[in-house]
Amino acid sequence: MTSDKRRIAHRIINAMELKSNSYGLVLYILIFCSNSFLLIYYYNFNCCLVPHDKSTESNRVNEPMLIPPKAKETPQMRALRMSLPTYALKKKIVSAIESHKVTLITGGTGCGKTTQVPQFLLEHACANHIPIRIICTQPRRLPTIAVAERVARERNERVGGTVGYHIRLEQKTSPQTILTYCTSGVLLRMLTVDGVARSMSHIFLDEIHEREQNTDYLLIALKQALKVRDNLKVILMSATMEGNLRIFKDYFKDSDVAHVNGLPLFIYFSFHLIIFIFVFFFLIFMFMCSCSYRKINIFILGSILVFLPGYEDILTQMHRPCYNIKPQIYTLHSQMNCSDQQKVFDAAPPGYRKVILSTNIAEASLTIDDVVFVIDSGKVKEKSYDHLTRINQLKVTWIAKSNAEQRSGRAGRCQAGYCFRLYSADDYERMEPTQIAEMKKAAIHDVCLHAKMYAPPKMPVKDFLALAPEPPSSNAVEWSLEFLEVCIYKRTLKLSQADCYNSLERPLKREPDLTYLGRHIAQLPLDPQLARLLLFGTAFKCFNPTVTLVATLSHREPFVLPLGEERNAAIHARDEFGRCDYSDHLMFLRAFYAYQRMSDRSVSFCRTHFLSPNTMRMISGIRRQLVYELRRLRIIAPNCNAFEDPELNRYSNCWPVLQAVIVAGCYPGIGSAKSGNKLRKIRTSTEASATLHPGCIIKRQIVNPCHLEEPKIDYLAFQELSKIDDRLTVFVCFFCVL
Repeated sequence: MTSDKRRIAHRIINAMELKSNSYGLVLYILIFCSNSFLLIYYYNFNCCLVPHDKSTESNRVNEPMLIPPKAKETPQMRALRMSLPTYALKKKIVSAIESHKVTLITGGTGCGKTTQVPQFLLEHACANHIPIRIICTQPRRLPTIAVAERVARERNERVGGTVGYHIRLEQKTSPQTILTYCTSGVLLRMLTVDGVARSMSHIFLDEIHEREQNTDYLLIALKQALKVRDNLKVILMSATMEGNLRIFKDYFKDSDVAHVNGLPLFIYFSFHLIIFIFVFFFLIFMFMCSCSYRKINIFILGSILVFLPGYEDILTQMHRPCYNIKPQIYTLHSQMNCSDQQKVFDAAPPGYRKVILSTNIAEASLTIDDVVFVIDSGKVKEKSYDHLTRINQLKVTWIAKSNAEQRSGRAGRCQAGYCFRLYSADDYERMEPTQIAEMKKAAIHDVCLHAKMYAPPKMPVKDFLALAPEPPSSNAVEWSLEFLEVCIYKRTLKLSQADCYNSLERPLKREPDLTYLGRHIAQLPLDPQLARLLLFGTAFKCFNPTVTLVATLSHREPFVLPLGEERNAAIHARDEFGRCDYSDHLMFLRAFYAYQRMSDRSVSFCRTHFLSPNTMRMISGIRRQLVYELRRLRIIAPNCNAFEDPELNRYSNCWPVLQAVIVAGCYPGIGSAKSGNKLRKIRTSTEASATLHPGCIIKRQIVNPCHLEEPKIDYLAFQELSKIDDRLTVFVCFFCVL
């Protein structure tokens, strides 16, 4: 290549808005082209650059602000809104928001903070002809939809007009939408495109007391945006902010506080110290139901909401005999499909009392109008992570006082309510005032990756995360960066292979650089390891099975395990999909593909094979979302049918290639048999000794009668280490490597 040809090549590349560098002599010249944000072009499998087509992706974050239309509320709805405690403080709240960059709103549950304050701003903007756009975050999917529908109903509109919602895999908005309720993760992704929220005038962070990882990260981003945007307003809301009030006031200097009283509530503690509460919970639950049915039902009608630690506890209580009581039992937990979650708002049949068995999903921003009685077990399942050993632990623990207040507030949202706490007043006093910030107790690999991607230039990740109200420890950040360095970073330190395994034992000397692979991973809505698995599966042309596995592992396994007589039949159905391949991955794939083939009879198929139809639908939705994200990143062509494309799926039926991809995705989660080739004990890279998870298909296949002896397997791959009952177990994701 001559110098003239080199200049022409640079000119063509620069005209495509790419950066270019060339190296070498006349006979051997390499020209590198790159884009720092990886959003304009992608390199497809036919080795050609494909231009960015902006019409293929949503451009909602760039829509202009609008003047809200006048609400068409009915006189009855107007009277109902005026009866709420928040309405009496309308002028004071609007004045506080307009006068300060940050406003903290506290108020008793049921006072109308979540539904009324955004409407106050809509009405104020409408009266003064001010264009605005409001985003209001909720911690969970169900409250997001429920609140949006409630506000739209109050305005006598349909959802998707002035008021809409946006959650993962589901969005009801339009160009006319001015108030959008969304989950915190959705807003976080919006800010990755619009870093200083120029398309938004007001941002509400509701239920701020929960201190979610995404919420704390949002606080960092919004604090930086406030330095640039003088007209941006941030509103923090919670019914139990007392424990965190000082933290947030110190965090945001220019802030004001508004307090609203809630509805009356009667709280009763247990008269006895209940140590083994779950051993006797059945007797307590039946007593409370009987008491409410026989004595209170004559005078006070209303549903009962029972808070339980986890899904297993809900299943246990569902199958308890009810004797002469006639409850209509509903369940509520995070893994349910949104349409099934909505059933808790339905009224019970005549002659029945509605009983809702729920996890902590019903704690916040959820108004079930007919709930009058709350039974609080005082327990919650909480996940923690040890950064040094990379071990997850899910254990039942006591809730905080702020959670107890939130639970009691679910009673009497529209009238006086009653809360029965199955623990003593002394237990309550020993509880922590507030929840520990999730950023201080959970894995922060994805947080560190996003911080590395979006932090100001030359600002270390540790310094960026130190901007949080309660930042993670410096050791946690350093260990997370070491883990990411093994996974996706460009290594800047010359370490031996032994050092790679032991690097978590010492802090980093220098923060590693982010590779292009890391930049792609940071823009996918996945855990870094799963995102890497997806990209490798795409590159190695086994796309369909890889995206199915990633969708399953990012959500939950699709099998249900009922209690009683059906338990053995469910285990047998699971083993049929597992066969004798020693792989949970293949089991998941066979189950999903069989479900796809039976799409016309999917419900009956799921019932027969003990699969959750909600989970299967969610996995299908996540698959489609991941295809959209890969198209947005220009990794796959915009118009190709990725699931059927012969080039993307050339090796989809080749198990050795898929094994290699899974190894790359799970690394450094590789284990080996500790004694011989027997799988009684497994040695991991951290030298921790683990055993097979009870739900792992290999654990049952080892003792399967079709095997004359225990199979000899040298290596296995796993997604995470979990601690159950003081024993380390490898969580479900297994396959034989060699």
